[in-house]
Amino acid sequence: MALAFSLPLFAGGRLTAGYKQASYGLQATRESVRLSEQETIYEVKRSFYLYLLARELTAVADESLALAEGFRDNVKNLYEVGMASKFDLLVSEVQVTNLRPPAIRARNGIEVATLGLKALLGIPLDTPVEIKGELAAPPLGDVSEGVVEEALAQRPELRQLDYQRLMAGEMVKIARGSALPSWLSAGPTTSGPTP
Repeated sequence: MALAFSLPLFAGGRLTAGYKQASYGLQATRESVRLSEQETIYEVKRSFYLYLLARELTAVADESLALAEGFRDNVKNLYEVGMASKFDLLVSEVQVTNLRPPAIRARNGIEVATLGLKALLGIPLDTPVEIKGELAAPPLGDVSEGVVEEALAQRPELRQLDYQRLMAGEMVKIARGSALPSWLSAGPTTSGPTP
């Protein structure tokens, strides 16, 4: 039975570079997780605003259809008393017929947006939900360069690339260190009787 251990006195910087590379890899992974969280938040907000937009478009389409139907009814009444022509009546009916499909598509858009939001949030699709919100533009203010620079500095994708670049630099150090000779310090060796 024998026990031996060795301790490198000089490894050409490989050990330090390997440690730094692992540290940068951990930081890059953390930035990847942060990026995933931000993308999820973005997608939920996007789906929410798409729902609000679909709701507004539905209201506009329904109002247009109601106005066209009201106009058609007026033209029909005028036609019955002889104050409008058959052509005017046909034009008003065609207008109502042309506005029905967009109104139906707009109502379907609300359903699609609701299902998309439920899917992102992990809510069962058959669960009824009530979505509250208003589609309004925020007030626009002066955007300074500092805000843009801060936003770019906080982007996980850019920080992840920085860590990957640092990892590559440490890998170069490891490769250079492996070309250098290594000296090992050998500790005491114990040996006993072997059976």
